[in-house]
Amino acid sequence: MAQLKRVAIGIQARSTSKRLPSKVFEDICGKPMLQWVIDACKDGAGYLNRPGPMNNLDVSVTLLIPKGDPIKAAFGEKLRIIEGDENDVLSRYKELADYRNADFIVRITGDCPLIPPPVIAKAVNVAVKNNLDYVSNVDERLRVSFDGMDVEVISKSLLDYTFYNASSQSDREHVTTFIRKAGLPKDFTIAHIVGYIDLAGLKLSVDTDEDLARVRIQKSKILDALSTAEVLSGQRSLHRF
Repeated sequence: MAQLKRVAIGIQARSTSKRLPSKVFEDICGKPMLQWVIDACKDGAGYLNRPGPMNNLDVSVTLLIPKGDPIKAAFGEKLRIIEGDENDVLSRYKELADYRNADFIVRITGDCPLIPPPVIAKAVNVAVKNNLDYVSNVDERLRVSFDGMDVEVISKSLLDYTFYNASSQSDREHVTTFIRKAGLPKDFTIAHIVGYIDLAGLKLSVDTDEDLARVRIQKSKILDALSTAEVLSGQRSLHRF
């Protein structure tokens, strides 16, 4: 049995977004936007938590919000919440890592309601199985994935290093910009998940009303496709048996 690795997925969210306030509560196909993100993270965690001789993971999901944010009242009964400084998001991830005694931390943002669970699971598997300190699909120099399917996996040691060395307000707010800058000690290992098709110009995260309308259309299409696939699968099963 592989050694147990603890992985803490942290969803950062707030209701005080300047361009689209309270966007996390906006309805998308019958659910608040943030609920779609939570569900994707829970599904990804469920997949990773499956027992197996080469898969010994303890993956949890936590919501990271500014202190006193209304998100707590809406989602506090659904999963654990950590509150902290609104602008020092890095400190919230540090608290999550310490609380969960995590070996790896996963950063997910609450404005990505179309993120697929397999994207999250793949990044975690790459980081854990190769014992890497930072794995992402967001590096501006290599990015080919949709804007809105962002996932970053950070080892506890690199998160600690970042927490104690990132001094600018921007780096502490954006959590991982410090990591992607030049100058990390060479003993930290970094990898990037790169696909075969450049889709980086397609935006599926939500920052404006226009983004919200686009994502609602895309989510509706996805749900329709899944419903059709289920019907076809049932028809084939009936035909076969």
